[in-house]
Amino acid sequence: MIRCEGVKKEGRLNGVSCEIYQGECVILTGPPGAGKSTFLSLLGGMLQPTEGSVEVLGENLFTLSDKDRSLFRLQNIGYLFQSQCLIDSLSLLENVLIPLRFSQISDKEAKEMALERLNQMGMVGKKDLFPPQLSQGEKQLTALARAMVNYPKILLLDEPTNYLDHHMGVLIMTIIRDLVLDHGVTAVASIGDVRLHPFASRVFRMRSGLIVDILGEAVTGEAPPPYLKI
Repeated sequence: MIRCEGVKKEGRLNGVSCEIYQGECVILTGPPGAGKSTFLSLLGGMLQPTEGSVEVLGENLFTLSDKDRSLFRLQNIGYLFQSQCLIDSLSLLENVLIPLRFSQISDKEAKEMALERLNQMGMVGKKDLFPPQLSQGEKQLTALARAMVNYPKILLLDEPTNYLDHHMGVLIMTIIRDLVLDHGVTAVASIGDVRLHPFASRVFRMRSGLIVDILGEAVTGEAPPPYLKI
């Protein structure tokens, strides 16, 4: 699903090479400044490397035009930004509907899918509120609903459990795990809480812009990846 070869980004990544397979849940961990957010942005095609290649679903992202790369991301990738990037002038429901507005499904089906995701996050009762009316945790849950709403092939999540207590963090990781196991979604998430790392198939430890250690084994066949025992 994802192949990186010698990926560098000045001052942030120093030559990352890795492969991530369909149906994996990979967790990135490491100290602030380790390069986790930069790595996720490169995988999502939002930053361009200074050296190396990023291949996603067989496409070398940075040989695509900006327009084609944006379309590819819309069709295949769900992304959660650390800052959530909700649109303040849109209701929660309208924010979650954004990825579905460019799909071929009907408005009725799109609304049902968005409401289902908001309900899963415990936010359906606030669907008509606007982001400035929410707490940081509620914004996080809304942004997660938007990232997952169209069952993307790849989920890239930058600190998805930020602003959430441990109980909610477990709930979110359970939802992500179910998407991985039941729908073949491939998830890559930066998560600092080591109590949540057993949800991963592999943990990539990052430091100084490099993957310095990998815990767990890649599963490349049809069987779902085992959970780590940490």
